[in-house]
Amino acid sequence: MKKTQLVKLVKEGMSNHLSMIDEAGTIAANEAKLSKMASYIDEGNKIGKVFDNKLFDKFLSSQTLKTVKKELSKGISQIQKQYDKLQTAQLKLTTSSKK
Repeated sequence: MKKTQLVKLVKEGMSNHLSMIDEAGTIAANEAKLSKMASYIDEGNKIGKVFDNKLFDKFLSSQTLKTVKKELSKGISQIQKQYDKLQTAQLKLTTSSKK
């Protein structure tokens, strides 16, 4: 085997390993993002349930309460869309890395 062929094989091997390390980092980062998003969605839903308590009717007008609930719902929905999109991308990434 020629020296140039050996050098080429070593470079390809190193490049492949670096790509795998980079991909593993991306997968781990996405998992952390998904976990945090799920936590935010859960917290938002819990907060929304708190506003269903009749106690707030004494302190906030029904219009204000309605607006707050609507904005909270919009926020949760936006995070949910991002979560779904990232989860789909993560599934594709993990599936392709197993091949």
